Formats: sequence, structure tokens, C-alpha cells
Amino acid sequence: MSCARYTTKNVEIQADKYLFVASGSNLVFKGFLAVYNKNNNEEENSKNVIPEVKENDILQLIKLLPSQHFTKPPSRYSDSSLIKALEEEGIGRPSTYAPIIYTLIMRDYMRRLKGYFYPTELGFKVCDMLIEYFPKIMDLKFTALMEEELDEIEEGRLERLKVLQDFYLPFKESLDFAQANIKKEVIVSDQVCDKCGKPMIVKWGRRGKFLSCSAFPNCKNSKSITSGVKCPEPGCVGELVERRSKRGFFYGCTNFPKCRFTSRTLPEKKQD
Repeated sequence: MSCARYTTKNVEIQADKYLFVASGSNLVFKGFLAVYNKNNNEEENSKNVIPEVKENDILQLIKLLPSQHFTKPPSRYSDSSLIKALEEEGIGRPSTYAPIIYTLIMRDYMRRLKGYFYPTELGFKVCDMLIEYFPKIMDLKFTALMEEELDEIEEGRLERLKVLQDFYLPFKESLDFAQANIKKEVIVSDQVCDKCGKPMIVKWGRRGKFLSCSAFPNCKNSKSITSGVKCPEPGCVGELVERRSKRGFFYGCTNFPKCRFTSRTLPEKKQD
């Protein structure tokens, strides 16, 4: 059957310094809709019909409906969608998907919240640095190509030493350049060391972000960064800090072990 045909019309309306746009379509040939459309309603077949207008016509404003549309960002990855993306890019194998996700979480490059992954501040910094100094390795095609070369080594079509040399020599140059040019970023906090009076700086460790004395290693004083939320335990004057265990992140009291309060979520901060 023949296709239905529509005419479309776009009109730009100039009003002072503003520009409004109206668009509509009109059915001119029913085609298969003559039998397919049960209602056969002309109003349904034609949407937002634009009347006959000419350039520079003066129009009368009957109604103005303000609307604003935003471009929505892509949905955040979940376990299944991340694995699907890895498969599409040819990265990893089914046996490596779980270790990849586990490593990203345990190194605090991303966190799983309500089933979706959220990159951390540390994750952004590490990723930006790697892209700047190791762009070839951070290219999605690099891992997929390496997987193919490993398969060809297993099947005897490539020599192992040649593949290693082709990878290692350029990588060693990039590594030497990075070690010589990467500048250690120091974030100075508004707190001073209790032992020597020097400013405290922000560092990252296996258990997350913490404050360390800027005079390290002469002064090895360090302390946790509190969330600013008071411990909800009655009679406790401590504050909650973020900690990490094998089971993930949680919040504990600064007065540990006297106070053993823990929570997976941060209680709402009470307003005085």
C-alpha cells in the first residue's frame, strides 16, 4: 500500500528581540491510513496545523505556552550495563568483568549507590592524569587490540616477545616522561597540625581521604576528615567520619573505640 504523505511547515515569529518557532503537519494523502486508521479522524491525522501566512504578516497573539527542554545526560552505569558496554568495546572477558568492577570500587574510583556507579573525586583525578600522560593505554581500542594479540599468541600466529617489545618500549617512554613531569598536587586545608603547628594537607590512602601534616616524614601526624555531622549516640560528642572495610564504606564515630556507632548512610545534619 502507498505511504501516507504529509506537508510540514515551520514558521519563525519575530517579536521584539525574541524569536518564536511554530511547526505543524497536515495530511495530504491518506495512503494506508485510509484503511488502517480505525478512527479515520482528520484531527488526529493532522497535528498542529499552521494556517496560511506570508512573510512580514502581523500576527495576533492568542496564547503563549512557555516550555523549556534540557538535554538529558546518559544514564549511569549499573553492573549489567557496564558489562554490556565492556562487551561491545571488546574489553575484558567474562572471567574479568567481576574483578574489574571490584577493583574500581575497592580503590575508591567509583561507588555503587542504589545499584548505579558514581565516580569519586579520586576517580576523576586519576582518570584525568592517565588520559594526559598515557592516552594510548586509555584509548578503548587499546585493550581490545591487546586481547586480540593475546589470542593470536595462544594460536601461534604472533611471537610473544615481539608483542611485549611493541608495547613496552613506547610505554617506558611515556612512563619516564610522566614521572619526570607529573607535579604532586597539594591541597592545603584550614587546619594546623596538633603536634608541630604546620598546615595539614589532604591526602588519599587505602581507606579514603584524610589529613596529613605537611612536614611529613619529619612529622607523621594524621587525622580523619569529619563529615561535620554529630554522632547520634546519646552523650557522645564525637563526629562521624567515613571509613572503609572489606564490605565497603560506612560512617563511624571519631570517639572509637569508646563509641562504636556505625551507619551505612550519613544521618541528616540537625540544624540548631
